[in-house]
Amino acid sequence: MSMIPVSPAVQKAYALFQSGDLDACEKALTRHLQASSKDLNALLLLGRTQVRLFKDEQAEFVYKRALAIKPDWIDALGYLADLYMCVPKYPEAEKAFRRITELAPNFGGAHAGLAQALRPQGKIEEAVKSARRAFELEPENPNVCNGLADVLQLSGRLDECVAVLKRNLELHPKSDGARHSLMANLNYLWPHDPEEIFRLQSAYAAGFPPTVLHQMVREPVRSVGPIGSRPLRVGFLSYDLRAHSVAFFLLPIIEHAEKSRVEYHLLHTGPKDSFSAELARWAKMHDLHRIDPVQVAQRIRALDLDVLIELGGHTAMTAIRLTNPRLAPVQGTYLGFPGSTCMPEIDVRIVDSVSDPAEARYDALATEKLLRLERCFLCYEPLVGSAVEVEARPSDAPVVFGGFNAVFKMNDHTLELWAKVLHAVEGSRLVIKNAASGAPATRERLGNVLKRAGIDESRVEFPAYIPGLREHMMSYSQVDIALDCFPYNGTTTTCDAMWMGVPTLTIEGNSHVSRVGASINTAAGLSEFIARDEADFVQRAATLSRDRAALARVRMGLRERMNASPLRDGVGMARAFERALIEEWNLRCAVSKP
Repeated sequence: MSMIPVSPAVQKAYALFQSGDLDACEKALTRHLQASSKDLNALLLLGRTQVRLFKDEQAEFVYKRALAIKPDWIDALGYLADLYMCVPKYPEAEKAFRRITELAPNFGGAHAGLAQALRPQGKIEEAVKSARRAFELEPENPNVCNGLADVLQLSGRLDECVAVLKRNLELHPKSDGARHSLMANLNYLWPHDPEEIFRLQSAYAAGFPPTVLHQMVREPVRSVGPIGSRPLRVGFLSYDLRAHSVAFFLLPIIEHAEKSRVEYHLLHTGPKDSFSAELARWAKMHDLHRIDPVQVAQRIRALDLDVLIELGGHTAMTAIRLTNPRLAPVQGTYLGFPGSTCMPEIDVRIVDSVSDPAEARYDALATEKLLRLERCFLCYEPLVGSAVEVEARPSDAPVVFGGFNAVFKMNDHTLELWAKVLHAVEGSRLVIKNAASGAPATRERLGNVLKRAGIDESRVEFPAYIPGLREHMMSYSQVDIALDCFPYNGTTTTCDAMWMGVPTLTIEGNSHVSRVGASINTAAGLSEFIARDEADFVQRAATLSRDRAALARVRMGLRERMNASPLRDGVGMARAFERALIEEWNLRCAVSKP
């Protein structure tokens, strides 16, 4: 507890809390508070107990009850803010953290919490300011360091982000968060050397310490074996089974599943929302949010899965460490991370022959076996509310290019390449729009790179952040051609643009992270929008821009073309995915025969 229990009743309840007997603890505290309604220690412990019991509304009421008695009680404010972050209610969490920083301006944890509450609201620069203040106050705190790196990445300050992470890992070699984040951020940096990145990621992965799960798991997971007539049991493990890109691309696979062949389980370690309910219509949802990792592992083991596929890789809030030790005979990765996890417990990675060609050099960039689907490894599901009509562009207006990817994908090299495109297409303009583009600091940083490349600021527009889906999709109406980022291509952004009639010009790179654009365009039959190299990228932008009639035909027919392509073939995607898993299972069964 954050304070010393005073009354014997609270001391006894606290012993129950520590032992894990939460129901008894709640009952004891409720009885005690009937006689001592203003016992602050009892109220705080009751709130914490109810949070553990997932009684969020009751816990919120109890914390507010304590604050009504003692309005400036930092402990209660802190627990209330943490609850709001879990629920989540980010504006309310922001308000609570701000109050704590007013009461205790030198409390680094409060500034760090405020940064995390600001981030999902699109208040990136405010989040950076709060995270920097937390770092000033607690520079040795690994969580504070990781929090600062997180918002620095979101604001596009990648070099500073990586420097903070490296320092944190030197001070705290067992920091999982720093290792995961470093492995992820290497994918955004330029110059891009796939072999060197793989070497560094492998070295970082090798340094992960044993998990607490090793103490729990005594028996090895069962071996691969024939499943007979029953379906293959497959689990998808992710923090992001909600309104998130990972879940959007997963939906067609589970929605169109052939249940006689596969039995899907959704293992959700994050907060739920309305899209979580949509996913739960098609597969069994297991709510594992805010549960101890050991209990999560025990629950997954109890499902007796054949295949466990994690969907996060080394991205934020990843659950990949739950795969060590094994929770299923075959473990794989898909969707969330654009490359090898470099984790020995992950056996397979699901890709396609364009994103990862069947060549030795691509196989050498993965510790996993690459399962190449015979079609694009992605299937796009437009969200409800995105059915905005495609609008024609005026043929006599200047060509407008768009960059709608996250700001951390827009490294200086990408911006310099886009500047060459603007120089090659006289009178053209560029619209840069993302969650951070409305912030003055973002506009200044990106604008300065373009200015140094000779682009007048009048040719570049930075619209403010638009949270609404319909309004966001309508933004594509002002763009003729989208420009991809390098080395980290767009994925959802490219599909969204295509859905709105805007083709994305990309370069066919030399690693998965730089070939996703080529995979998507190949699936849609847009080979003319795949460049061989940077010179070809600039040349194609100029050539495509000159033929406005052809560009208009592409625009007005692109949604229909997309609907007729593998990108919208949910049934075909489900069959290909099932086939790949079943064939791999059967192959392992054949190999394991004595």
